[in-house]
Amino acid sequence: MLVNQARALRVGEIINDFREIQHRIAAIQAQPSREEFNEDGFVLLRQVQAEAKALLSQPFQPSARGRGTEEHHKVQLKR
Repeated sequence: MLVNQARALRVGEIINDFREIQHRIAAIQAQPSREEFNEDGFVLLRQVQAEAKALLSQPFQPSARGRGTEEHHKVQLKR
């Protein structure tokens, strides 16, 4: 049981790190010139930003570290 709790906490930390990365991606302020606007890098950046914003708009409520029941952690990990 202790190993499962440790794994659940670690997964929660990874999910929080992932969300932080998504926040940083969504906050990028690129201002390409008219000539650069359709270049592959800027097209990809706009796509990644849109995906990050879509992920961040989804509801997610991480459980408090070390709190809650094991069943609660399982439900959170299935999301």
